[in-house]
Amino acid sequence: MTDRIALAALADEVGRFRHLGPRLERRQRALLAALAAGAPSTRSAAAYVRAVDRYFRRFDQESRVRLAMLERRLGALAQEQYNLVAERGVAEGRVSLVQGVLEHARELARR
Repeated sequence: MTDRIALAALADEVGRFRHLGPRLERRQRALLAALAAGAPSTRSAAAYVRAVDRYFRRFDQESRVRLAMLERRLGALAQEQYNLVAERGVAEGRVSLVQGVLEHARELARR
């Protein structure tokens, strides 16, 4: 009975994903039908667990690669933002200095 409960819980977790590969979708439907009819055979349960493992192992690898790529991009973006903020500070300082020079020149021109 525990295996049936564990299989049902796994099927419920897998069912939360909207897109599964065709092979896993077939296994999912077959398992759900077997659970509804009572209990799946040991062989079909094992095949389902293997299919889930195979699909989600690949999905996990793809997700980790994507996450690593996004982390690199975010790191580069953070560095770029840091550099731009520093450049902005330099540019603001220049504007302030230039305004001071121009104001001083205007004062002298008025005399």
